[in-house]
Amino acid sequence: MRIKINKHCANSWKDELKALPKSNEYLTSAMIEHSANLAKKYLNLRDIHLNELRAGGGVIEFSNLPIDDQLCSPPTSAARPYTKEYISELVLLGVTKACGLTPFTFKEEKQAALVHEIIPLDGAHHKSLSSQGMAEFDFHTDGAYLSRNIRPHSLSLMCRMDEKQTTTNLVKISDVINKLSLKSKNVLVESRFVHTAPKTFKVQNKRIRNSIFDLVDGHYEIKAALHNVNATDEESECALFELKAAVSDCQFQKSLNAGDLIIFNNLRCLHRHCKITGMRRLQGCYGTYTSPLATVSDIE
Repeated sequence: MRIKINKHCANSWKDELKALPKSNEYLTSAMIEHSANLAKKYLNLRDIHLNELRAGGGVIEFSNLPIDDQLCSPPTSAARPYTKEYISELVLLGVTKACGLTPFTFKEEKQAALVHEIIPLDGAHHKSLSSQGMAEFDFHTDGAYLSRNIRPHSLSLMCRMDEKQTTTNLVKISDVINKLSLKSKNVLVESRFVHTAPKTFKVQNKRIRNSIFDLVDGHYEIKAALHNVNATDEESECALFELKAAVSDCQFQKSLNAGDLIIFNNLRCLHRHCKITGMRRLQGCYGTYTSPLATVSDIE
């Protein structure tokens, strides 16, 4: 499902954001609420969009959204440049909130930043970090090893620049389910798999035994980082192998231009990025259907 606005709407939206009172605290709950109201005004979001994200295919795309007038110099780390405007951050958080989710972050990840700077950094140290590496990364859901109540329910990604239009590959669980045998589906809902925390999470409990699928109100949800989950017996190994084959068959590609934003349900979709070859600068944020606005969750 895609929503596209014209240049006039994008400029009017940006002008309203620029007219907001100057403050040292731009990403407050009040500012996010204000940004969400602007997103609703310019995007004409309806129940059909919100239902698609929450209970349907789980993906909404937006095009031609306002971003900062200047990119500023690229940082040498994944930290936010201090000289940057706040247009893209307010749009990212506002759209997420307008879609029925509340932006939040984790105390143990990226220094509790509400907006994540997703900028590839070359070097061996970053190869295993999805948001900072340049190498191709396997399919995953964010926070797969966390309990459902604190796991991100959505992930929003906004493009500020992508020279080579690196593709983000997505998989909907609704497509995967149709390719799995009943036996594998039954195994995947059992706690017969070991999930390992990603290196971006600075936590003590790095491994947990759990299922890959959850059945919630009769519908399947998924939690897995396919590079970071292990089966515990022969039967679960077979089910995991079948799942990976189905995921490979069901993937579809999305490339983002400057001003494009994609939001997907982290409980119903897996994602990965292909190898990055050019300059790529994205911003992202988590969303939840349950926590208060701008919450900093403490995993431990």
